[in-house]
Amino acid sequence: MTDPDISKDTENDEPFLRKVFYIFSFNIRLILKNISSRKRSTLIVILGLIFSLSVLYTSSIWTHTSEKIIADDYIETLDYEMYITSFLTHSMDEVYTYVSQDQVVEQVDWIYPSVALFNFDDKNDTYRWYPEEAQENMTNPLSLSAGFVVSSRSLNRIKLNLDIEGRSEVNSGEILISYTQAKQLESIFNETIAPGYKIDVAITRRIPNTDDGQIYMFHYDIDETKFYNYTVAGIYKYVGHNTVIDRLLGGGTSGSGGIIVDSIFFPIEDLTSLDLFIMDGWGILPRLLVKTDPQQLRIDGITSMPDNLLALRERIEIRFFHSFCYILSQEIQTMTEEYRRSFASTTLFIPTIATAIVLTILSSHMTVRRRREEIAFLRSKGAVSSQIIGIFFGEFLFISVISLVISIGTGILLAATIPSVGHGSVFNTSLFVRYLNELEMSFYDIEIFTVLILGIYLGWTLLNVITFVRRDIQESLLVTRKGQQLLTMGLKIAAFALTIAGFIFLLLDYLKLEQESFTFNLTLITASSNSLYLFIGVIFFTCYFVSLGINYLLKKSEVILSSIFKRSKFFIIKNIRRYRKSFTDTTFFLILIICLLTSFLTIRSSTIRNNILEGEYREGADLRIDAVVPVNITDFENSLSSIEGINESIGFYTAKATVGFQDVEVFGIDPLKYLRIGKWLDNSFVGMTAEEGLTALANEEEGVILSDFVVDRLEFSLNQILSITAFRGGPFYVDFRLTSIISSAPGLGVAHGHDPKMNRITNEWALINENYFLQMIEQRNSTLFLASVEENADVEQIIEQIKEINPLVVINPTFINPDYIGYFLVNYIPPVAVSLLLGAIFLNVIGVVYIIISTDFILEQRRRENAVMLALGGKQRDIRKMIISELSIFMITTVIIGFILGLILTTVLLVFIKPLIISREVVSLSIFIDVVPFIIMFITLFAAAMIGLIPILRKQMKHEIINELRAIV
Repeated sequence: MTDPDISKDTENDEPFLRKVFYIFSFNIRLILKNISSRKRSTLIVILGLIFSLSVLYTSSIWTHTSEKIIADDYIETLDYEMYITSFLTHSMDEVYTYVSQDQVVEQVDWIYPSVALFNFDDKNDTYRWYPEEAQENMTNPLSLSAGFVVSSRSLNRIKLNLDIEGRSEVNSGEILISYTQAKQLESIFNETIAPGYKIDVAITRRIPNTDDGQIYMFHYDIDETKFYNYTVAGIYKYVGHNTVIDRLLGGGTSGSGGIIVDSIFFPIEDLTSLDLFIMDGWGILPRLLVKTDPQQLRIDGITSMPDNLLALRERIEIRFFHSFCYILSQEIQTMTEEYRRSFASTTLFIPTIATAIVLTILSSHMTVRRRREEIAFLRSKGAVSSQIIGIFFGEFLFISVISLVISIGTGILLAATIPSVGHGSVFNTSLFVRYLNELEMSFYDIEIFTVLILGIYLGWTLLNVITFVRRDIQESLLVTRKGQQLLTMGLKIAAFALTIAGFIFLLLDYLKLEQESFTFNLTLITASSNSLYLFIGVIFFTCYFVSLGINYLLKKSEVILSSIFKRSKFFIIKNIRRYRKSFTDTTFFLILIICLLTSFLTIRSSTIRNNILEGEYREGADLRIDAVVPVNITDFENSLSSIEGINESIGFYTAKATVGFQDVEVFGIDPLKYLRIGKWLDNSFVGMTAEEGLTALANEEEGVILSDFVVDRLEFSLNQILSITAFRGGPFYVDFRLTSIISSAPGLGVAHGHDPKMNRITNEWALINENYFLQMIEQRNSTLFLASVEENADVEQIIEQIKEINPLVVINPTFINPDYIGYFLVNYIPPVAVSLLLGAIFLNVIGVVYIIISTDFILEQRRRENAVMLALGGKQRDIRKMIISELSIFMITTVIIGFILGLILTTVLLVFIKPLIISREVVSLSIFIDVVPFIIMFITLFAAAMIGLIPILRKQMKHEIINELRAIV
């Protein structure tokens, strides 16, 4: 039996549910119909959202993925990150076991620095080999070379620093020999030494001490370690720089005498345990080469890698107090700083993103304004405000879902595409696939960006809808339209004032940090980024208030407009003065676009020019000659001077010393010759020109030029007598007179701080007279020479002649330090110039899109007025001419004002964005304008706007006049 009450409730619920379903389905159909009937408006909004979201998603995904890939790849380009030595050699086995088990360590390898002997068979035990250049029998000399005993596994890593002719793998019965050693053997055996050559070699189990008279063959103890018919697997030239091997064994530039340049690599597997034990007993100290695991090293983020490496060293040295660990801390630190700078420079793209968001807001605003009649119609049919708002909210959800799905997919593809095409015309498929396979995505970033963009879009849309829905209520209130405008303007002025105040505060903080620092460190990079964020707001507000001023002036320029447009002046002036249906609404956005375009292109051209000037300055002169092996300065200068086309040359005498507690590298130079040869800059010296500074040094034999950092820190003053102590290979204590203060010098780079582009090991250098240098120190060799060439000389031919004199030289290298991490990062992060160019292109596209949609919206509102003009005898060509003339006024005005405003704002930008675009200000970064990109961008913007206007005008003219007149009636 059915309960009548239950039956009654069921009957009541069914109509209610049906009613809810009907309302829901009706609203869905209405939403879809509205979207379908307004395809173009909907598409514009969707494209704006996709652009904004996808760029933000791309930035996040690209950043996280690149962080992982960059860290892994950079660590893989290093041979090792650490080497370990100990004076308690018997404990090295225990150190090896401990280090191998550390979670940060990937592999540990042994290396024994020994000596290799060639042409030893006919030498008896008492054969006198020392000095090598004057040994017992120079007609049949013994040939000595550094012999590095290594495992085949470690050689696979060491070979990263070698340019090898032949095979790099060394099996039992094979060796690798250096180019220098091969040439020495050729002169001894009078035979060509090439890969595959058979040779006899001996590895010493001890290294004699010549100071104790150990100058005979038997002191080497090679009886048990003579090896016959060994194959030369390969001949190598050393090309490494930022490596542990360079620091441990020397590459010819680190003060080690170029040991690795004259050397061989011998397989440790061919020595017995007894041999290694005897070598250990005789004092040949074994070293451990440590390779870290990049995944463990960056486990806390790429910026934590230097700290993790230092922590590893600390663990080892605490556990083994007798050990010494050398690490590539400076190289890893440089990597993290350059990584931060490279990605911080992408913040320059933020104005483009913000402009895209503004485009979305303005396009949605136009869409809602176009639908005022629809809102009024719904109100007349009894729809309440919540229903109307619900329809717009439903459309928002539909558009947001589509935009969100497409944006995530686009962000992933762009994140993989940017590094794949950013630096070459060929698409790098393998890098693209790698990015997709190793994709790193921060869901926190995705959520924040989604809420930010969609929240702005929803909030602005609903605000406009509510405004139109409640307009009748507003008009009944005492608050007039003028009152609302004053209130809104007051809020905008207050926001502008707060933005400027915040920016000034951050700018002052940045300037304070800059004065306290001689380098663009991570702190300055962060301060620069923070200042940029607020300055973007300053740019937007400034462009807005300037646009109000332009609109006001245009409305007051009746005399000027009348003289330009005589026949159509009445209509043009009337349209400009209108509150609505006027192009005055486009002024703000056009000025913003032109202003940002000007800033982007100016910063780009200034950066490119600065890089070119810096490159020439670092090269130092017309010719920069880096010798792989130190050569006699006088002899090599004479050889260079004998080459036709070379004016002068200069070699740099060098020695290590100390100023106060600061280690410095002292260069002996001929000041006036250096002045003539070097490409000096106005800012090379502090408070004087290069001519004044070097002339003062030339006039003071015991003069010295020091860096501004040392002078400031030690409170020196010009002409003050100061002491330089602990000259390596010279006197302990020497007095000098400070003749001038220097910031940088051509060919030497900056005078203070680590300069990774120059690969300087010391952080400071000083200049003194070469004659005084030679009186103190018996040093006659150098690896660096500069030369000037005659005008119209054949530089390529000169270079070939120099290489004939000495094949072991590098002339005008593309990169003075090819291992500089900045050159590595550009494989994954486009340079600043590329990012700015992409930003300018996007801004140009955004500007064209906005002009088209705003023009379409404005002319749509004037459709009935145009119909009346046609009905009164007006011609279509006159209306077209009037509209084009009116739009041209705003385009030309905004281009001129926007360009001037952009230059002014760029001047302010260059005050604090230097850390984001250059690593050090070796050359003063100043504004440089390349006219060609400006002309291309502005013509493209103007032409595209005019071409886009054609279909809009044609559509406007197709409407039948009678229908428009009926709508008016």
